[in-house]
Amino acid sequence: IWSDKAKGLMESWAIDAGLITKDSQVMNQLVLCYEPDAASASIQNEINDYKKHLQLQQNKNEEKENEQPARKRPKEYLVAGEKYLLLDLGGGTADIAAHQVIAAGDGDAVTVKEIHYPSGGAWGSGYIDRHFIRLLNDILEPGWLTEFQSLYPSEYTVLLNNFRRAKERFYAHEAQDKVKDPSAAAYAKSKSHNVTLPAELIEFIEEKLEKSRNLRQIANQKVYESASEYFEDQTFLGTPGKWILNDEKLELDYSVWASMFDEVIDQTIDHCRMLLKLDALNKDSPCRYICLVGGFSSSKYLQHRIMYELGIKSEYKLIVIVPKRPSLSVVDGAVRLGLKPDFISARKLRKTYGIKVNAPIARFTLSDLNEELVQKHRYFNKRANLEYLHCIFHPYVRCGDEIDITDKPITTQFYASKKNIVGIDVYCTDERDPTFVDGDPVARKDVPLPANWDIHQTFPISFFFGDTKIRVFADIDGLADHEKEIRLDYEF
Repeated sequence: IWSDKAKGLMESWAIDAGLITKDSQVMNQLVLCYEPDAASASIQNEINDYKKHLQLQQNKNEEKENEQPARKRPKEYLVAGEKYLLLDLGGGTADIAAHQVIAAGDGDAVTVKEIHYPSGGAWGSGYIDRHFIRLLNDILEPGWLTEFQSLYPSEYTVLLNNFRRAKERFYAHEAQDKVKDPSAAAYAKSKSHNVTLPAELIEFIEEKLEKSRNLRQIANQKVYESASEYFEDQTFLGTPGKWILNDEKLELDYSVWASMFDEVIDQTIDHCRMLLKLDALNKDSPCRYICLVGGFSSSKYLQHRIMYELGIKSEYKLIVIVPKRPSLSVVDGAVRLGLKPDFISARKLRKTYGIKVNAPIARFTLSDLNEELVQKHRYFNKRANLEYLHCIFHPYVRCGDEIDITDKPITTQFYASKKNIVGIDVYCTDERDPTFVDGDPVARKDVPLPANWDIHQTFPISFFFGDTKIRVFADIDGLADHEKEIRLDYEF
Protein backbone atom coordinates (compact mmCIF):
# COMPACT_ATOMS: atom_id res chain seq x y z
CA ILE A 1 0.00 0.00 0.00
CA TRP A 2 1.12 3.60 -0.62
CA SER A 3 3.69 5.27 1.56
CA ASP A 4 3.04 8.82 2.79
CA LYS A 5 5.60 10.11 0.31
CA ALA A 6 3.91 8.29 -2.58
CA LYS A 7 0.55 9.79 -1.65
CA GLY A 8 2.07 13.26 -1.34
CA LEU A 9 3.75 12.96 -4.72
CA MET A 10 0.49 11.73 -6.28
CA GLU A 11 -1.21 14.90 -5.08
CA SER A 12 1.58 17.15 -6.38
CA TRP A 13 1.46 15.42 -9.78
CA ALA A 14 -2.30 15.91 -9.93
CA ILE A 15 -1.67 19.64 -9.42
CA ASP A 16 1.08 19.67 -12.07
CA ALA A 17 -1.26 17.90 -14.51
CA GLY A 18 -3.99 20.47 -13.93
CA LEU A 19 -6.46 17.99 -12.43
CA ILE A 20 -6.77 20.24 -9.39
CA THR A 21 -5.59 23.78 -8.73
CA LYS A 22 -2.93 24.58 -6.17
CA ASP A 23 -4.98 27.42 -4.66
CA SER A 24 -8.35 25.75 -5.07
CA GLN A 25 -11.24 27.19 -3.08
CA VAL A 26 -12.78 23.70 -2.95
CA MET A 27 -11.94 21.99 0.34
CA ASN A 28 -10.43 18.50 -0.02
CA GLN A 29 -10.78 18.73 -3.81
CA LEU A 30 -8.56 15.68 -4.37
CA VAL A 31 -9.46 12.48 -2.52
CA LEU A 32 -6.83 9.74 -2.40
CA CYS A 33 -8.59 6.40 -2.31
CA TYR A 34 -7.19 2.98 -1.45
CA GLU A 35 -8.22 0.43 -4.06
CA PRO A 36 -9.41 -2.16 -1.49
CA ASP A 37 -11.61 0.53 0.13
CA ALA A 38 -13.20 1.27 -3.24
CA ALA A 39 -13.73 -2.42 -3.95
CA SER A 40 -15.24 -2.86 -0.49
CA ALA A 41 -17.85 -0.18 -1.29
CA SER A 42 -18.59 -1.87 -4.62
CA ILE A 43 -19.06 -5.30 -3.04
CA GLN A 44 -21.37 -3.90 -0.37
CA ASN A 45 -23.49 -2.37 -3.12
CA GLU A 46 -23.55 -5.63 -5.10
CA ILE A 47 -24.62 -7.56 -2.01
CA ASN A 48 -27.38 -5.03 -1.34
CA ASP A 49 -28.61 -5.47 -4.92
CA TYR A 50 -28.55 -9.24 -4.38
CA LYS A 51 -30.57 -8.84 -1.17
CA LYS A 52 -33.15 -6.77 -3.05
CA HIS A 53 -33.36 -9.47 -5.71
CA LEU A 54 -33.89 -12.17 -3.07
CA GLN A 55 -36.49 -10.04 -1.33
CA LEU A 56 -38.41 -9.63 -4.58
CA GLN A 57 -38.28 -13.38 -5.10
CA GLN A 58 -39.48 -13.93 -1.55
CA ASN A 59 -42.38 -11.52 -2.03
CA LYS A 60 -43.42 -13.36 -5.18
CA ASN A 61 -43.23 -16.65 -3.31
CA GLU A 62 -45.39 -15.29 -0.51
CA GLU A 63 -48.01 -14.29 -3.04
CA LYS A 64 -48.06 -17.89 -4.22
CA GLU A 65 -47.88 -19.44 -0.75
CA ASN A 66 -51.14 -21.28 -1.39
CA GLU A 67 -49.61 -22.92 -4.43
CA GLN A 68 -46.26 -24.03 -2.95
CA PRO A 69 -44.61 -24.50 0.47
CA ALA A 70 -43.14 -21.42 2.16
CA ARG A 71 -39.38 -21.05 1.59
CA LYS A 72 -36.71 -20.37 4.15
CA ARG A 73 -35.62 -16.79 4.73
CA PRO A 74 -32.69 -15.94 2.40
CA LYS A 75 -29.21 -15.84 3.94
CA GLU A 76 -27.80 -12.49 5.01
CA TYR A 77 -24.23 -11.58 4.06
CA LEU A 78 -21.93 -8.97 5.60
CA VAL A 79 -24.31 -7.85 8.32
CA ALA A 80 -23.39 -5.39 11.08
CA GLY A 81 -20.51 -6.64 13.26
CA GLU A 82 -19.14 -9.15 10.73
CA LYS A 83 -15.49 -8.99 9.64
CA TYR A 84 -13.98 -9.68 6.24
CA LEU A 85 -10.71 -9.64 4.33
CA LEU A 86 -10.74 -7.94 0.95
CA LEU A 87 -8.04 -8.97 -1.52
CA ASP A 88 -7.45 -6.61 -4.44
CA LEU A 89 -5.31 -8.78 -6.69
CA GLY A 90 -3.98 -7.02 -9.76
CA GLY A 91 -1.08 -7.33 -12.13
CA GLY A 92 1.54 -5.80 -9.85
CA THR A 93 0.47 -6.07 -6.23
CA ALA A 94 -1.90 -7.72 -3.80
CA ASP A 95 -3.51 -5.03 -1.65
CA ILE A 96 -5.35 -6.44 1.35
CA ALA A 97 -7.83 -4.66 3.61
CA ALA A 98 -9.39 -5.95 6.85
CA HIS A 99 -12.80 -4.41 7.50
CA GLN A 100 -15.71 -4.79 9.90
CA VAL A 101 -19.25 -3.80 9.01
CA ILE A 102 -20.46 -1.08 11.38
CA ALA A 103 -23.84 -0.41 9.82
CA ALA A 104 -25.46 -2.54 7.13
CA GLY A 105 -28.37 -1.51 4.98
CA ASP A 106 -29.08 0.15 1.71
CA GLY A 107 -27.02 2.86 0.00
CA ASP A 108 -25.85 5.60 2.36
CA ALA A 109 -26.62 3.48 5.43
CA VAL A 110 -23.60 1.20 4.94
CA THR A 111 -20.38 2.02 6.83
CA VAL A 112 -17.34 -0.09 7.67
CA LYS A 113 -14.14 0.43 9.64
CA GLU A 114 -10.58 -0.80 9.31
CA ILE A 115 -9.68 -3.36 11.95
CA HIS A 116 -6.11 -3.69 10.68
CA TYR A 117 -4.10 -1.29 8.58
CA PRO A 118 -3.88 -2.04 4.81
CA SER A 119 -1.16 -4.50 3.86
CA GLY A 120 0.00 -6.61 0.94
CA GLY A 121 2.97 -7.19 -1.29
CA ALA A 122 4.33 -7.65 -4.80
CA TRP A 123 2.22 -10.71 -5.52
CA GLY A 124 0.38 -9.68 -8.67
CA SER A 125 -0.23 -11.79 -11.75
CA GLY A 126 2.58 -9.99 -13.61
CA TYR A 127 5.05 -12.04 -11.57
CA ILE A 128 3.66 -15.20 -13.17
CA ASP A 129 4.82 -13.70 -16.47
CA ARG A 130 8.31 -13.37 -14.99
CA HIS A 131 8.29 -17.01 -13.91
CA PHE A 132 7.33 -18.03 -17.46
CA ILE A 133 10.24 -16.05 -18.93
CA ARG A 134 12.56 -17.52 -16.31
CA LEU A 135 11.47 -21.05 -17.28
CA LEU A 136 11.99 -20.29 -20.97
CA ASN A 137 15.47 -19.04 -20.16
CA ASP A 138 16.14 -22.30 -18.29
CA ILE A 139 14.95 -24.37 -21.26
CA LEU A 140 16.75 -22.48 -24.00
CA GLU A 141 20.50 -22.13 -24.25
CA PRO A 142 21.98 -19.21 -22.26
CA GLY A 143 21.44 -15.86 -23.98
CA TRP A 144 19.04 -17.09 -26.67
CA LEU A 145 15.90 -15.42 -25.31
CA THR A 146 17.71 -12.15 -24.54
CA GLU A 147 19.07 -12.09 -28.10
CA PHE A 148 15.60 -12.79 -29.52
CA GLN A 149 14.15 -9.91 -27.47
CA SER A 150 16.85 -7.59 -28.81
CA LEU A 151 16.40 -8.65 -32.46
CA TYR A 152 12.59 -8.97 -32.44
CA PRO A 153 11.15 -6.67 -29.73
CA SER A 154 7.65 -6.63 -31.27
CA GLU A 155 7.51 -10.43 -31.50
CA TYR A 156 8.78 -10.69 -27.91
CA THR A 157 5.83 -8.50 -26.87
CA VAL A 158 3.51 -10.81 -28.83
CA LEU A 159 4.97 -13.76 -26.89
CA LEU A 160 4.17 -12.06 -23.57
CA ASN A 161 0.66 -11.09 -24.67
CA ASN A 162 -0.03 -14.64 -25.86
CA PHE A 163 1.11 -15.97 -22.49
CA ARG A 164 -1.12 -13.52 -20.62
CA ARG A 165 -4.17 -14.58 -22.60
CA ALA A 166 -3.36 -18.23 -21.96
CA LYS A 167 -2.76 -17.46 -18.26
CA GLU A 168 -6.27 -16.01 -17.94
CA ARG A 169 -7.82 -19.21 -19.33
CA PHE A 170 -5.81 -21.68 -17.26
CA TYR A 171 -8.06 -23.96 -15.16
CA ALA A 172 -11.15 -22.20 -16.52
CA HIS A 173 -13.00 -25.44 -17.25
CA GLU A 174 -12.05 -27.45 -14.18
CA ALA A 175 -14.87 -28.32 -11.77
CA GLN A 176 -14.74 -26.74 -8.32
CA ASP A 177 -13.77 -29.18 -5.58
CA LYS A 178 -13.72 -27.56 -2.12
CA VAL A 179 -12.10 -30.62 -0.53
CA LYS A 180 -9.38 -31.47 -3.05
CA ASP A 181 -6.19 -29.40 -3.26
CA PRO A 182 -6.18 -27.82 -6.76
CA SER A 183 -2.37 -27.53 -6.71
CA ALA A 184 -1.92 -31.25 -6.02
CA ALA A 185 -4.64 -32.02 -8.56
CA ALA A 186 -2.83 -30.00 -11.23
CA TYR A 187 0.38 -31.97 -10.67
CA ALA A 188 -1.58 -35.23 -10.88
CA LYS A 189 -3.51 -34.41 -14.06
CA SER A 190 -2.23 -35.60 -17.42
CA LYS A 191 -3.36 -32.41 -19.10
CA SER A 192 -1.74 -29.47 -20.80
CA HIS A 193 -2.62 -25.84 -21.52
CA ASN A 194 -1.24 -24.07 -24.58
CA VAL A 195 0.70 -20.89 -25.26
CA THR A 196 1.03 -19.74 -28.87
CA LEU A 197 4.65 -18.97 -29.76
CA PRO A 198 5.45 -16.39 -32.48
CA ALA A 199 6.65 -18.00 -35.69
CA GLU A 200 9.76 -15.81 -35.49
CA LEU A 201 10.74 -17.38 -32.15
CA ILE A 202 10.42 -20.92 -33.51
CA GLU A 203 12.47 -19.99 -36.58
CA PHE A 204 15.05 -18.29 -34.34
CA ILE A 205 15.42 -21.44 -32.19
CA GLU A 206 15.76 -23.70 -35.23
CA GLU A 207 18.41 -21.43 -36.73
CA LYS A 208 20.33 -21.60 -33.46
CA LEU A 209 20.03 -25.39 -33.40
CA GLU A 210 21.32 -25.62 -36.98
CA LYS A 211 24.29 -23.35 -36.21
CA SER A 212 25.20 -25.40 -33.16
CA ARG A 213 24.92 -28.75 -34.96
CA ASN A 214 28.66 -29.16 -35.66
CA LEU A 215 29.69 -28.07 -32.18
CA ARG A 216 27.22 -30.48 -30.59
CA GLN A 217 28.51 -33.33 -32.76
CA ILE A 218 32.11 -32.57 -31.78
CA ALA A 219 31.10 -32.44 -28.11
CA ASN A 220 29.25 -35.74 -28.57
CA GLN A 221 25.97 -34.08 -27.59
CA LYS A 222 22.53 -34.82 -28.98
CA VAL A 223 21.76 -33.05 -32.24
CA TYR A 224 18.19 -31.76 -32.59
CA GLU A 225 16.48 -31.74 -35.96
CA SER A 226 13.67 -29.36 -34.95
CA ALA A 227 12.49 -27.02 -32.22
CA SER A 228 9.75 -29.53 -31.36
CA GLU A 229 12.31 -32.25 -30.66
CA TYR A 230 14.39 -29.82 -28.62
CA PHE A 231 11.47 -28.76 -26.37
CA GLU A 232 10.25 -32.29 -25.80
CA ASP A 233 13.68 -33.31 -24.55
CA GLN A 234 13.82 -30.62 -21.87
CA THR A 235 12.87 -31.56 -18.31
CA PHE A 236 10.73 -29.97 -15.60
CA LEU A 237 11.54 -31.07 -12.05
CA GLY A 238 13.61 -33.87 -13.58
CA THR A 239 10.79 -35.15 -15.81
CA PRO A 240 10.86 -34.81 -19.62
CA GLY A 241 7.76 -34.32 -21.76
CA LYS A 242 6.32 -31.43 -19.78
CA TRP A 243 6.94 -29.05 -22.69
CA ILE A 244 5.67 -30.12 -26.12
CA LEU A 245 5.83 -27.88 -29.19
CA ASN A 246 3.01 -28.77 -31.56
CA ASP A 247 3.27 -26.49 -34.60
CA GLU A 248 3.18 -23.01 -33.02
CA LYS A 249 1.47 -24.23 -29.83
CA LEU A 250 3.68 -24.79 -26.78
CA GLU A 251 1.76 -27.32 -24.69
CA LEU A 252 2.67 -26.79 -21.03
CA ASP A 253 1.80 -29.51 -18.58
CA TYR A 254 -0.61 -28.53 -15.79
CA SER A 255 2.21 -29.05 -13.28
CA VAL A 256 4.23 -26.33 -15.01
CA TRP A 257 1.30 -23.91 -14.90
CA ALA A 258 0.59 -24.72 -11.25
CA SER A 259 4.24 -24.14 -10.37
CA MET A 260 4.20 -20.65 -11.93
CA PHE A 261 0.91 -19.69 -10.28
CA ASP A 262 1.73 -21.16 -6.88
CA GLU A 263 4.94 -19.14 -6.50
CA VAL A 264 2.73 -16.03 -6.48
CA ILE A 265 -0.49 -17.29 -4.87
CA ASP A 266 1.28 -19.00 -1.94
CA GLN A 267 2.60 -15.63 -0.74
CA THR A 268 -0.89 -14.12 -0.70
CA ILE A 269 -2.34 -17.13 1.13
CA ASP A 270 0.45 -17.12 3.72
CA HIS A 271 -0.14 -13.42 4.36
CA CYS A 272 -3.88 -14.01 4.81
CA ARG A 273 -3.18 -16.81 7.29
CA MET A 274 -0.99 -14.43 9.27
CA LEU A 275 -3.74 -11.79 9.32
CA LEU A 276 -6.39 -14.31 10.38
CA LYS A 277 -4.34 -15.17 13.48
CA LEU A 278 -4.37 -11.55 14.70
CA ASP A 279 -6.68 -10.68 17.57
CA ALA A 280 -8.30 -7.98 15.45
CA LEU A 281 -9.65 -10.63 13.07
CA ASN A 282 -9.84 -13.65 15.35
CA LYS A 283 -10.99 -12.39 18.74
CA ASP A 284 -14.64 -11.91 19.79
CA SER A 285 -16.33 -12.35 16.39
CA PRO A 286 -13.90 -14.13 14.01
CA CYS A 287 -13.52 -13.09 10.39
CA ARG A 288 -16.21 -14.77 8.28
CA TYR A 289 -15.57 -13.69 4.69
CA ILE A 290 -12.85 -13.21 2.12
CA CYS A 291 -13.66 -11.08 -0.94
CA LEU A 292 -11.70 -11.31 -4.19
CA VAL A 293 -11.48 -8.35 -6.57
CA GLY A 294 -9.05 -7.13 -9.23
CA GLY A 295 -8.06 -8.62 -12.58
CA PHE A 296 -6.12 -11.55 -11.10
CA SER A 297 -9.19 -12.54 -9.07
CA SER A 298 -10.86 -13.62 -12.32
CA SER A 299 -8.43 -16.56 -12.49
CA LYS A 300 -10.29 -19.80 -11.80
CA TYR A 301 -7.13 -21.44 -10.52
CA LEU A 302 -6.60 -18.67 -7.98
CA GLN A 303 -10.26 -18.89 -6.91
CA HIS A 304 -9.96 -22.65 -6.44
CA ARG A 305 -6.77 -22.23 -4.38
CA ILE A 306 -8.35 -19.59 -2.12
CA MET A 307 -11.49 -21.69 -1.64
CA TYR A 308 -9.46 -24.76 -0.75
CA GLU A 309 -6.93 -23.05 1.54
CA LEU A 310 -9.20 -20.49 3.24
CA GLY A 311 -12.76 -21.34 2.24
CA ILE A 312 -15.70 -22.89 4.03
CA LYS A 313 -14.20 -26.42 4.07
CA SER A 314 -10.84 -25.25 5.41
CA GLU A 315 -9.88 -24.67 9.04
CA TYR A 316 -10.69 -20.96 8.58
CA LYS A 317 -14.25 -21.63 7.31
CA LEU A 318 -14.43 -18.38 5.34
CA ILE A 319 -17.19 -17.65 2.85
CA VAL A 320 -15.49 -16.65 -0.41
CA ILE A 321 -17.17 -13.78 -2.29
CA VAL A 322 -16.29 -13.05 -5.90
CA PRO A 323 -18.26 -10.23 -7.59
CA LYS A 324 -19.64 -10.61 -11.10
CA ARG A 325 -16.92 -8.42 -12.59
CA PRO A 326 -13.98 -8.39 -10.17
CA SER A 327 -11.77 -6.33 -12.47
CA LEU A 328 -14.26 -3.41 -12.36
CA SER A 329 -14.91 -3.39 -8.62
CA VAL A 330 -12.30 -0.73 -7.88
CA VAL A 331 -13.55 1.69 -10.56
CA ASP A 332 -17.18 1.21 -9.53
CA GLY A 333 -16.37 1.59 -5.83
CA ALA A 334 -14.23 4.70 -6.34
CA VAL A 335 -17.28 6.54 -7.68
CA ARG A 336 -19.34 5.33 -4.73
CA LEU A 337 -16.69 6.48 -2.26
CA GLY A 338 -16.75 9.91 -3.89
CA LEU A 339 -20.49 10.05 -3.20
CA LYS A 340 -20.10 8.63 0.32
CA PRO A 341 -16.74 9.74 1.76
CA ASP A 342 -17.65 8.46 5.25
CA PHE A 343 -18.02 4.83 4.05
CA ILE A 344 -14.79 4.03 5.94
CA SER A 345 -15.77 5.36 9.37
CA ALA A 346 -12.48 4.58 11.15
CA ARG A 347 -8.93 3.64 10.23
CA LYS A 348 -6.07 1.78 11.89
CA LEU A 349 -2.75 3.57 11.73
CA ARG A 350 0.27 1.74 10.38
CA LYS A 351 2.80 4.20 11.79
CA THR A 352 3.35 6.55 14.70
CA TYR A 353 3.23 10.25 13.72
CA GLY A 354 4.43 13.30 15.59
CA ILE A 355 6.77 16.27 15.74
CA LYS A 356 10.28 16.94 17.06
CA VAL A 357 10.54 18.78 20.40
CA ASN A 358 13.02 19.52 23.16
CA ALA A 359 12.13 18.17 26.61
CA PRO A 360 13.52 18.28 30.19
CA ILE A 361 15.82 15.36 30.83
CA ALA A 362 14.12 14.78 34.19
CA ARG A 363 11.09 13.54 32.31
CA PHE A 364 12.96 10.37 31.31
CA THR A 365 14.50 7.38 33.06
CA LEU A 366 18.02 7.61 31.64
CA SER A 367 18.77 3.93 32.20
CA ASP A 368 15.99 3.13 29.71
CA LEU A 369 17.53 5.29 26.98
CA ASN A 370 20.37 4.77 24.55
CA GLU A 371 23.40 6.26 26.31
CA GLU A 372 25.04 7.37 23.06
CA LEU A 373 21.89 9.24 21.94
CA VAL A 374 21.51 10.85 25.36
CA GLN A 375 25.05 12.23 25.19
CA LYS A 376 24.51 13.40 21.62
CA HIS A 377 21.30 15.33 22.34
CA ARG A 378 21.91 16.51 25.91
CA TYR A 379 22.18 20.28 26.55
CA PHE A 380 21.56 22.91 29.24
CA ASN A 381 18.55 25.16 28.74
CA LYS A 382 19.54 28.50 30.27
CA ARG A 383 16.03 29.96 30.14
CA ALA A 384 14.53 27.00 32.03
CA ASN A 385 17.72 26.48 34.07
CA LEU A 386 17.37 22.74 33.40
CA GLU A 387 19.07 20.00 31.43
CA TYR A 388 17.18 19.19 28.25
CA LEU A 389 17.26 16.68 25.39
CA HIS A 390 17.07 17.67 21.72
CA CYS A 391 15.23 15.65 19.05
CA ILE A 392 12.55 14.09 21.24
CA PHE A 393 9.74 12.40 19.30
CA HIS A 394 6.45 13.90 20.50
CA PRO A 395 3.77 11.50 19.16
CA TYR A 396 0.33 12.71 18.14
CA VAL A 397 -0.97 9.26 17.21
CA ARG A 398 0.57 5.81 17.52
CA CYS A 399 0.72 2.81 15.22
CA GLY A 400 -2.24 0.54 15.87
CA ASP A 401 -4.46 3.41 17.05
CA GLU A 402 -7.98 3.51 15.69
CA ILE A 403 -8.86 6.98 14.36
CA ASP A 404 -12.50 7.77 13.73
CA ILE A 405 -13.30 10.24 10.95
CA THR A 406 -15.35 12.21 13.50
CA ASP A 407 -12.42 12.50 15.94
CA LYS A 408 -11.28 16.03 16.60
CA PRO A 409 -7.93 16.99 15.06
CA ILE A 410 -4.85 17.22 17.29
CA THR A 411 -3.89 20.85 17.82
CA THR A 412 -0.53 22.31 18.86
CA GLN A 413 0.44 25.95 19.40
CA PHE A 414 3.31 27.02 17.11
CA TYR A 415 5.62 30.05 17.20
CA ALA A 416 6.90 31.86 14.13
CA SER A 417 10.61 32.34 13.48
CA LYS A 418 12.28 35.73 13.21
CA LYS A 419 11.64 35.59 9.47
CA ASN A 420 7.87 35.36 10.04
CA ILE A 421 7.86 31.75 8.90
CA VAL A 422 6.63 28.74 10.80
CA GLY A 423 8.19 25.41 9.91
CA ILE A 424 6.00 22.32 10.19
CA ASP A 425 7.90 19.01 10.20
CA VAL A 426 6.01 15.72 10.51
CA TYR A 427 7.94 12.60 11.54
CA CYS A 428 6.87 8.98 11.48
CA THR A 429 8.19 5.66 12.75
CA ASP A 430 7.17 2.01 12.98
CA GLU A 431 7.76 2.11 16.75
CA ARG A 432 4.73 2.59 18.99
CA ASP A 433 6.66 4.37 21.77
CA PRO A 434 9.62 6.18 20.20
CA THR A 435 11.85 8.46 22.27
CA PHE A 436 14.21 10.11 19.79
CA VAL A 437 13.55 11.28 16.24
CA ASP A 438 15.51 9.13 13.82
CA GLY A 439 16.06 10.53 10.34
CA ASP A 440 14.40 13.21 8.24
CA PRO A 441 10.74 14.22 8.43
CA VAL A 442 8.30 12.35 6.20
CA ALA A 443 6.72 15.69 5.26
CA ARG A 444 7.30 19.37 5.93
CA LYS A 445 6.09 22.85 5.05
CA ASP A 446 7.27 26.41 5.66
CA VAL A 447 4.20 28.62 6.17
CA PRO A 448 4.80 32.37 5.61
CA LEU A 449 3.05 34.79 7.97
CA PRO A 450 2.09 38.45 7.52
CA ALA A 451 5.02 40.87 7.67
CA ASN A 452 3.74 42.53 10.83
CA TRP A 453 3.27 39.26 12.70
CA ASP A 454 4.25 39.31 16.38
CA ILE A 455 6.82 36.50 16.73
CA HIS A 456 5.82 36.11 20.39
CA GLN A 457 2.26 35.30 19.36
CA THR A 458 1.30 31.63 18.94
CA PHE A 459 -1.30 30.16 16.63
CA PRO A 460 -2.81 26.67 16.44
CA ILE A 461 -1.79 24.06 13.88
CA SER A 462 -4.19 21.10 13.70
CA PHE A 463 -3.31 17.62 12.43
CA PHE A 464 -5.90 15.10 11.22
CA PHE A 465 -4.86 11.48 10.72
CA GLY A 466 -8.23 9.83 9.99
CA ASP A 467 -7.98 10.23 6.22
CA THR A 468 -5.86 8.37 3.66
CA LYS A 469 -3.41 11.28 3.79
CA ILE A 470 -2.15 13.54 6.59
CA ARG A 471 -4.21 16.73 6.66
CA VAL A 472 -2.89 19.89 8.34
CA PHE A 473 -4.77 23.09 9.10
CA ALA A 474 -3.42 26.48 10.28
CA ASP A 475 -5.84 28.77 12.09
CA ILE A 476 -4.20 32.08 11.17
CA ASP A 477 -6.15 35.34 11.29
CA GLY A 478 -6.88 36.75 7.86
CA LEU A 479 -6.88 33.43 5.98
CA ALA A 480 -10.01 32.21 4.23
CA ASP A 481 -11.27 28.73 5.15
CA HIS A 482 -9.95 27.16 1.94
CA GLU A 483 -6.50 28.69 2.60
CA LYS A 484 -6.21 27.21 6.06
CA GLU A 485 -5.49 23.67 4.84
CA ILE A 486 -1.77 23.28 4.30
CA ARG A 487 -0.46 20.97 1.58
CA LEU A 488 2.67 19.35 2.96
CA ASP A 489 5.78 18.87 0.83
CA TYR A 490 7.15 15.33 0.51
CA GLU A 491 10.20 16.13 -1.63
CA PHE A 492 12.69 18.57 -0.09
